[in-house]
Amino acid sequence: MGQNDSDKYINHNLMDLLSVYDHHKYTGNTIVYKYLKRYGKCLMIQRNWRKYISKKNYVPPENISKKAEFMKGLVYMPPDEGTGFMGGTEYIKGMESYMEHLGECGV
Repeated sequence: MGQNDSDKYINHNLMDLLSVYDHHKYTGNTIVYKYLKRYGKCLMIQRNWRKYISKKNYVPPENISKKAEFMKGLVYMPPDEGTGFMGGTEYIKGMESYMEHLGECGV
């Protein structure tokens, strides 16, 4: 094994240990490694966003029935002036049909 062969062997083993980002940085492909760096940051942001949403929306198993009951009640809730809540969807539909009926009656 000559000097050049050992360098190739060392470099080849070194490349096996490097990530794709490190490989392109090591070989001087600046454009490629900058894109990979941005891509890696995007993946990290997406992963953290998924973790945040899953933690935010997580409902413990013992509270699932309470959440379903609350959501069902929320559909029929009337508006609240203090918070700006316009009312549940069924309440709004009922109020609209009631107003239409009043208009038909001439009241």
